[in-house]
Amino acid sequence: MKKVILISALLFLLSAISGCSGEIPAENESQSNIPAAIDSEPTGNIANSDSEQLNSSTATETPPEENGDEQMDLILTINGKTLSAKFEDNAAAKALCEKLSEGSITVTLSEYGGFEKVGELGFSLPKSDERIKGKAGDILLYQGDKITVFYGSNEWSYTKLATIVDVDGLKDILGSGDITVTLSIG
Repeated sequence: MKKVILISALLFLLSAISGCSGEIPAENESQSNIPAAIDSEPTGNIANSDSEQLNSSTATETPPEENGDEQMDLILTINGKTLSAKFEDNAAAKALCEKLSEGSITVTLSEYGGFEKVGELGFSLPKSDERIKGKAGDILLYQGDKITVFYGSNEWSYTKLATIVDVDGLKDILGSGDITVTLSIG
């Protein structure tokens, strides 16, 4: 019974992590195609959340659009309002998604320069800074450990994390002064 609970918990965690990256782990070719949840001994086989199996002879990475998996969204909750953002395809965004798969994060963002709100994440993410002209709706990593939410425009070195889907009324939602934002995935 303990094995089944442990295996179920591991499958859930692996499913959440693979959903963030959009990648499906390839199974070990020497293993059978028996789902881990019913295998008598843990073998390292991984079945996705739909209990579909990868055939070891065709196990390759397939883009999410082709295999039906959906990329997770970054969800921002600000003053009771929920905003949805699409993650970028880079190491920082994937690391943030993995961190959020462990639970939501609350960050205090302060006004900066009349074009963005910025705040300390409390941890670092891998950065791949490049000169970017940030625009309304961009969520950017600054100095590896700060997150910025743009409602205006500025050019600087950032790593892009995500883009808010609907920016109508964003400046009003962000308000003036400091705000508390809860980041989660959905």
